[in-house]
Amino acid sequence: MKKILSILFCVTMGYALEAQIQTRIPEGSISFITAQHVYVRFASTEDLAPGDTLYIEQDGKPVAALRISALSSLSCVCDPIAGPNLSVGDKVVAPQKPVRADKPSGQTASPVAAQQIPGRDSAQGQKALPKDNVQQINGRASVASFSGFSNTPAGNTERMQYTFSMNARHIGGSKFSAESYMTFVHRSGEWDKVKENLFNGLKIYNLSGSWEAGRKSVLYFGRRINPKFSGMGAVDGIQFEQRFGSFSAGVIGGFRPDPDHYGFNTDLLQYGGYLYQEQKVRHGSMQNTLAFMEQGNTGKTDRRFAYLQHSNTLVTNLYFFGSAEFDLYNKTINTEDSTLKPDHTPKVSNLYLSLRYRLWQKLSLSVSYSARQNIVYYETYKSYLEKLLESETRQGYSFQLNYIPVSGLSAGLNAGYYFQNRDIRDTRNLHGYITYLVPFLKLNTTASFTWIDASYVGGNIYSLGFSRDLAKGKLDAGMNYRYAGYHIGLYDYSLVQHIAEISLGWRINGRLSLNVYVEGTFEKPANRYQRVYARLSRSF
Repeated sequence: MKKILSILFCVTMGYALEAQIQTRIPEGSISFITAQHVYVRFASTEDLAPGDTLYIEQDGKPVAALRISALSSLSCVCDPIAGPNLSVGDKVVAPQKPVRADKPSGQTASPVAAQQIPGRDSAQGQKALPKDNVQQINGRASVASFSGFSNTPAGNTERMQYTFSMNARHIGGSKFSAESYMTFVHRSGEWDKVKENLFNGLKIYNLSGSWEAGRKSVLYFGRRINPKFSGMGAVDGIQFEQRFGSFSAGVIGGFRPDPDHYGFNTDLLQYGGYLYQEQKVRHGSMQNTLAFMEQGNTGKTDRRFAYLQHSNTLVTNLYFFGSAEFDLYNKTINTEDSTLKPDHTPKVSNLYLSLRYRLWQKLSLSVSYSARQNIVYYETYKSYLEKLLESETRQGYSFQLNYIPVSGLSAGLNAGYYFQNRDIRDTRNLHGYITYLVPFLKLNTTASFTWIDASYVGGNIYSLGFSRDLAKGKLDAGMNYRYAGYHIGLYDYSLVQHIAEISLGWRINGRLSLNVYVEGTFEKPANRYQRVYARLSRSF
């Protein structure tokens, strides 16, 4: 895994008036990684907004790695962008956002001057507010189209997605703040599903408010993911947190979103609490989380579990992260009559350990171990509970190496080994890449390969891609070719695909941008699949 270094962007901007420009560079670190999302923790997210892109440093240059989908006051939930591999503890930064401070030369500009911050509502004409109560409102709205075309029986598809996100801090200079992130999706020819249930199209991932009851007390209400306990998922209800010294204690009460359509469901009561500690140590910092949660369904226990998380940099250049979930309410199957017997013996349902070490400036190594079981909700999943309880723990190891031999050249290798007793064959995979910046062309060139050997499929993927900034940050383009050869063991069937990709990003102005991605897949004898993605977004 590439060692992520601190990135400092230097942006020079001209104004008609003679003014000084201050820049803030939010810097954070990856705190948790799931199959779908990456969680990043910041000292503060006041300069960030859903839809923003986060960067890592690769070969001394910023590389887009994550896109924020939702955020709280200290953490972000992000979607990974295809590109660099990521590990817990990696440093990420957001692009600079200038703050204009019309101060005479030689004076220090106040970081909370009453002038309007670009992209935020600063309530023009109001008096300067205390630092902690400055109104800041930002967000993003977008519309995207996903189109698929094929000459096979799969036919053509069309999907539209509308997204709205907002982060309003200290509304009207008060102690009240609000956050939202929601999408509305509908497919061509499937509008009846939306009319049947609005939540088949509308997905509310975050819609919450907060009230600062004191300098160290915060009350949250609405639908929200707690960044200190992100493994729990969203809560429809209230959350209260109290800080004292290096510790924070919180209580949670409310409902789980419906597992079928992610709507509101009062049958799924859940409540619990957590204790969090963060402190500086000699070589960095250390964080600890201990949490308990009771989740129900129609008054019956659905799941009861404890969650532990620890990370530290106790040794120079060595970063450790570990998390574990312990199910405290379990049931076992009586094989004679298929009845369920309660078993309250604690059981580890998820375990993840990661260790990353930077040998020197240009070389870093990381290794991780994971052991995961299906999460069982005994009431929600009771119709196929027997199958879930019979599942075995899936374990795996991962190894990553990243090397930057010279400026403009970087390479990496990622190997994985995963196994489960019932599998016919263990899963092995290997991924490698090499990236080179052609100096006189300013062209990023990346070649990669992937090899996979599993019980259900095996094969190789080879890729070669190019990307370039065409207009000083206003327009960028890329193209990529992939060759994929698979063998599906279950059907003794081989498949070869040729895949061509073209992408274009146009920053129309400071707040409006357009992204287009076109992909074509070609198979023998004459099967073709084309996908077109277009997204128009505007920040405010």
